[in-house]
Amino acid sequence: MKMAQILSAPADCQTSQPPLSLTGLTRWLRLSAALWGERRALGTLDDARLKDLGLSNAAASQEAARPFWMHPNFR
Repeated sequence: MKMAQILSAPADCQTSQPPLSLTGLTRWLRLSAALWGERRALGTLDDARLKDLGLSNAAASQEAARPFWMHPNFR
C-alpha cells in the first residue's frame, strides 16, 4: 500500500477509536500493517533518498518512530 492510498483511507481507519464493525476492524488492521511496513522502510533510507523525498533525517526518524496505531490523521 502506497502513502497516497493510506492518506485517502476510509474515515473509519483514520481515528484512534476502535472500529465498530468487522469490516472496519479489517480495514484498520490492514492500514496499520501497511503503516508499520512503510515506517520501517522510511527508517532505512539514506540521506540522499530522504533528500529526494524532501524529508530531513530528523523528520524521517520522527515518523519512523511513531507507533503503528497512530494513523496520519490521528492527532
